[in-house]
Amino acid sequence: MTGRPSNPSWWREGVLYQIYPRSFADSSGDGIGDLRGILDRLDYLAWLGVAGIWLNPVTASPDRDWGYDVSDYRSVHPELGTLEDLDRVVAEAGRRDIRVLLDLVPNHSTPGSSMLCPAGRRLIGTGTCGPIPSRTARPPTTG
Repeated sequence: MTGRPSNPSWWREGVLYQIYPRSFADSSGDGIGDLRGILDRLDYLAWLGVAGIWLNPVTASPDRDWGYDVSDYRSVHPELGTLEDLDRVVAEAGRRDIRVLLDLVPNHSTPGSSMLCPAGRRLIGTGTCGPIPSRTARPPTTG
């Protein structure tokens, strides 16, 4: 961050720039915009005076609904980059006093999402819901 004091009402007074990553900037030349493309354009966004960027979904998705059908809330869609790329976008944006908002759509998960596993189960590598390992701790003994 620069030395400017934090403005708690930045979202009221500043410009929020919405980015659909797939079409914003392609860094790899494959025709699909990506997180590194956004990273490459942060100086331009700062020059424009943008206070925050709102990224449409970047989470893993089968893309039946262009990212709004989330299959894994803890990972980035491989066509858009990696979790490390997203971390770098957030860090570099912060250095330019640009906030990053991620479009979170918990009510738009897709079949196979861990959100759809019943209580006590989790998504496992095969794409199915499996048991959550027991984590019962033994109480300390006294005496």
